[in-house]
This record gives sequence, structure tokens and C-alpha cells, in this order.
Amino acid sequence: MSRHLHGLALLGALLFALPACAAEEPVGAVAIAAAGGPPAMPQKQLQPQPASANAPGRLPMPAQGRLRFELTRGDGRFVAAEALHEWRHDGKQYELQSVTETVGLVAFFRSTRIVWRSRGNVTAQGLQPLAFQAEKRSKPEGGARFDWTRMRLSLDGGPQRELALLPRSQDLLSMFYQLGVQLPELRRLASKPARPDRDGLDAAREFVMPVTNGRKLERYHFELLGEEPLNLSRLGRRQTLHLRTHAGEQLIDIWLDLQAHGLPVKIRYADDKGDAYDQTAVHIDISAADEAAAGAR
Repeated sequence: MSRHLHGLALLGALLFALPACAAEEPVGAVAIAAAGGPPAMPQKQLQPQPASANAPGRLPMPAQGRLRFELTRGDGRFVAAEALHEWRHDGKQYELQSVTETVGLVAFFRSTRIVWRSRGNVTAQGLQPLAFQAEKRSKPEGGARFDWTRMRLSLDGGPQRELALLPRSQDLLSMFYQLGVQLPELRRLASKPARPDRDGLDAAREFVMPVTNGRKLERYHFELLGEEPLNLSRLGRRQTLHLRTHAGEQLIDIWLDLQAHGLPVKIRYADDKGDAYDQTAVHIDISAADEAAAGAR
């Protein structure tokens, strides 16, 4: 049991353990199917947001949808937590919400609920966050406000402070979906011939994305590992694009579904001790109308 609790801590640690960048360093819902589950994201009309310097864009993802995950470790038979991602956008603004809760024996010994919320603009480059909030057990654990006009980032986790906002910055939740927005570009990058250097690194298949967790700002260095089939117990065989990045002492692997708009159907968190936790999609909820509209974009 202690190993399962440690594994869950890997996910929670993403809210706290990212190393901070220098403050001014320049850089070139639906409820979970259990009693008392989290409420669905409110179905209200998206409110106008501060104008973006970039023209509105067209997202390849459906206008709304839900991704349900199970969090497991080891052979995947022991489900320690469930997660629900929910999103919606109108082509101008977007909202994202993630709710992760322990279940079963893990919840009995240590009940944990982590909520991330992200909202912002839709631009020609994809998602442009304006605000990010993180909660753990209903208590604020970090927040960020993006001022794209002044290019400043305000962080609420710990002592409130303001940093330089790096171009194309994302938050810890929007990051996963922005990768899906960039899927055509990433596939072209991944298709380039491998040219590793003497250390095994391939600069042609790497890119950087600035990411904030509401407490710190870090540049995530992504490595494209290529396209590969992935067998999911509930969703069957999926063709995916595999990426890997480091977050402090943690390694994050992400598989984007090439058959479902680049949605993140599997996320693996691992620490420097080799302990890993898999967040695997078990259900994708997209209406037929939204599916058709997204496919036409």
C-alpha cells in the first residue's frame, strides 16, 4: 500500500517540485462515477476575455468533450485513482478542467482530490492561457495569471510575484492539449531522420515549451520518440505519437492519439528512483457533431 501512496504522490508533486527559473531570465466533467464525485464543469456561455495580440485560430479538437482516466502502477491491475479531463471552446476562448481523486483502498487510507483549471484564448498558435488554478483537498495550491499585453506572469503559489512571460507559455493542464494542437507539426518533426549526437541526443527531434504550475515557471525540454501503436485495455489498439519531457526530478511520457485529435490518451509519471504511475484513458466522450466539426477543421 505504501508503494501505491508513493506513486500517487508523483502526480501531486508536479504542483510543488518544479525547479524555478530565474525571475527575469530571458528565453530565446462530468462527475466521476462514484458518490460524491466532482461536479461537471458549469455549462455557461464562455465570457469574453482580454483581447489577444494574435488572431483567433481554429482548434483541431472538438468543441467539447471528456476524457476519463484510471491511474495505476505496476501491472495496471490496481487502480489507485481516477481522473477526469473536461474541455470546451468556441473558437475564441477555451476552458479546461482536470479532477483527480483517489479510489478504493488508497482513498480509505489517504483521500486526495486534485483539481486543475485553465482558461484562455484560442489563437492562430493554439491555446493561450489567461489563468490557471490548482487545488488540493479544496485548498489553493498555486495559481497563475498571464498578461500577454505586458508579457508578465503573476504567480500566486507562495509569495505572490511577477515574472517575465515567455512566448507560447502554457500551464500544467493546457500543456497536454496544446501538444495535440501542434500534432501536425510534431509529426513532421518526428519523421525527420534520427541524427543522435555522441551522447545519444537528437536536437532535430527536440523542442522547448515554457510551463507554469502556478508556483514556478520552467522550460520543458521535449523529446519526440516517434509514432507507435499503443494497446489500451478499454479503448483497444491506438496509433500514437510518443513524447517525453523532464519536470524537475520527474520524467513524463505522453502518448497523443493520432485517431482522436491528438488527445493525451496515456501519461506516465516516473521519479528518479524508477517508480512510475500510469494515467491511462478508459473512455473518450465526444459527440458525433463535435467529432465531425473537428475533423473538418
